Amino acid sequence: MSNLAILINLQCNLNLDMAKILTMINIHEYGEAKIGDITPNDGVTKEKKYEMELNAIIEITDKHPGQSFIVELWKEFEAQQTDEAIFVALLDKFQSVLQAKEYAKKYDRPEVYEEFANYYKGILEKRAQIKLPDFAKLLTL
Repeated sequence: MSNLAILINLQCNLNLDMAKILTMINIHEYGEAKIGDITPNDGVTKEKKYEMELNAIIEITDKHPGQSFIVELWKEFEAQQTDEAIFVALLDKFQSVLQAKEYAKKYDRPEVYEEFANYYKGILEKRAQIKLPDFAKLLTL
């Protein structure tokens, strides 16, 4: 996902803090590395998932001198209140769409890609409050 962020930044000349974005990309995976990837189909509330991931990150970074920085950056990502956090969340979803596109080609199942792409376009519409590249156009690449 870091490579994708760099490529999109170069293509679109974003006015975002790329160092923060690249760090956030890595940090946002820490909790999932410990507890697994919880999906909406798992029946875990957003509050419980947040608590589980936060506890996992605190545990993973227990002896790390930058623990407070890591935890705060993860909280920023989760809050989705900054352009950088929203950009990383969109990249995370976009990466899933790209993977679905590859699976659809490989297994000749275009409906798989269409389902992910439509879901992603719905997310983009909800996040239109910030000026980011047209991710929907990137889906056609």
